[in-house]
Amino acid sequence: MAWACRAGESLWYAAAYHARSGQVTGCRGLLARATMETAHGVLAGQRRWVLNEKRCVEQAGLAGVDALLGGAAGVGAELESLCREVRTRLEAALPLIGA
Repeated sequence: MAWACRAGESLWYAAAYHARSGQVTGCRGLLARATMETAHGVLAGQRRWVLNEKRCVEQAGLAGVDALLGGAAGVGAELESLCREVRTRLEAALPLIGA
């Protein structure tokens, strides 16, 4: 599934490069991107076409990830932990991400 591949790449890059070097904005941006890509994948799997992304994350059941990303900005190990937590939640919604 294309959306799962895209989300997996975004998650990997966020953790491998941005989190490890403490680049908060880049890391959170990629995690947000991965969340949107996962939401599209979940909804596509339900044969729902998304024309307006405003409620896409919520409709895909990923509101909990929104709450994680809206929390306090972490650095170093906290940012790496955030990457792991977001990956865990997104993989639960769209299992092919971890493949």
